[in-house]
Amino acid sequence: MFKWLTATAAVTLIAPLALLLLLAATVPIASQASTALPGSPSISALDDIPPTYLALYQAAARTCAGLPWNVLAGIGKVESDHGRSTAPGVHSGANYAGAEVISGS
Repeated sequence: MFKWLTATAAVTLIAPLALLLLLAATVPIASQASTALPGSPSISALDDIPPTYLALYQAAARTCAGLPWNVLAGIGKVESDHGRSTAPGVHSGANYAGAEVISGS
């Protein structure tokens, strides 16, 4: 009976482990250092974001690891409607918080 229990225990432990190893071998491993920007612009993003601003958001995201371009675009949408707002500080002057456009930058 002891041999039967040992064999049963071995099969009970080894079978799931073998299945796990088989599944792990078929799952692709993601690269740890991808230079690709996460996500392509959606149709609605392409419709809303001016091409110049989209290029600026994507270029800026490349300079800061972990900050996706779409987060910058979200900030740009809220703060200035991607540069289309006529609020003070967007194209000239300063806003209530002191943010302003400086010529030449």
